[in-house]
Amino acid sequence: MIAAPWYLLSGGIVLLLIGLVLAKAGAGDHTAIDPRMPDDEIAERLKRRKGNPAASALTLVGGLCVLAGLAWRLLRVLFVLS
Repeated sequence: MIAAPWYLLSGGIVLLLIGLVLAKAGAGDHTAIDPRMPDDEIAERLKRRKGNPAASALTLVGGLCVLAGLAWRLLRVLFVLS
């Protein structure tokens, strides 16, 4: 049980990195808008799907795991030493 916050922190970092790599891999579709484009083409390009929901979810879960691991260790230090 002592190592649980460390496992939570390391697992969160791994999930965070996987989410960031997935988000970067899906970001190759750059939406360039030129002032000479017609309005309907600009609207179509802006309505295209942006981002990867799986990458966003992994990044969120990874960040929450990192925060939970850090908070767990901080609380344990504060309450054990007091």
